[in-house]
Amino acid sequence: MSDTNLSAVLLEKGNLKLEERPIPKPGRNEVQIAMHSVGICGSDVHYWVHGAIGDFVVRAPMILGHEASGTVSEVGKGVSHLKVGKVIGWPLSQVCRAGTVTTVREAGTTCVMR
Repeated sequence: MSDTNLSAVLLEKGNLKLEERPIPKPGRNEVQIAMHSVGICGSDVHYWVHGAIGDFVVRAPMILGHEASGTVSEVGKGVSHLKVGKVIGWPLSQVCRAGTVTTVREAGTTCVMR
């Protein structure tokens, strides 16, 4: 597996760029996911076109894509219920700005901001 991942990064309103981003190592109670697929949906397009949704305004680079599935590729200390090789997915309502290969808290679908 590579140590970087191609990510769709919204730099500011109307300015979307594909760039390689480092893949963080999982910390305590975190797992790393090797992504199979990531969806770009209406909210991602809204951020791109308008630079905001409601009170959330894009003020720093934000990686788009939050409807995802993948395989656990590494586990951090303290993780017991997820094993390397397990296929997982995020619910459609879960927003994750950490990247297309990311770390996810052991407790479920809470994405870790890096």
